[in-house]
Amino acid sequence: MKISMMIETPQYLKTIDPWSFSIYIAQREFIREALPEAVSRFRSVTYVYYNPGMRLFTPDPQSNIQCIQIMSYDELFNTIIDSKSNLLLIEYSDEWFIDCPDMIPEFGKLCRAHTWNKGAVVLLSVKMKYGIRTLHSSIKTIKWIMGDSYYLPGQDAVNENAGSPVREYEQQMLC
Repeated sequence: MKISMMIETPQYLKTIDPWSFSIYIAQREFIREALPEAVSRFRSVTYVYYNPGMRLFTPDPQSNIQCIQIMSYDELFNTIIDSKSNLLLIEYSDEWFIDCPDMIPEFGKLCRAHTWNKGAVVLLSVKMKYGIRTLHSSIKTIKWIMGDSYYLPGQDAVNENAGSPVREYEQQMLC
């Protein structure tokens, strides 16, 4: 007989810092549970994703959340530039950068520019990937639910509760 343990989604994952570029790295279930409450505090939300079959977030059809499937790097950049939403959720995909990995830092700069002019940007992922590691200098906060230590961002946690599986990483931002 298999016994499953229910882990409650941390409250801080249910909030998104306004005017910041953050990353949420957590299991699919945590992201799906936390985001509806987190996005409800924003007037306009745009959700960008690559793969429609494995989306991390499925908004309520009655919500005012605009969902956009992006298939290329150019589409992604144009969507970020043209977005007027005060929350931009981006489900990270390596596919956007497979032919141009050197553009990942530019993507980070573009997301930071969105936070200065329009509102928050949150990058969603289920694990720490190469592209996310490359973005570390552009990101204000990484909210990460601990899993395999292989995916550690490579820095010390600044907000860590003893015995808690949740760590939050703050980045020093240069303006």
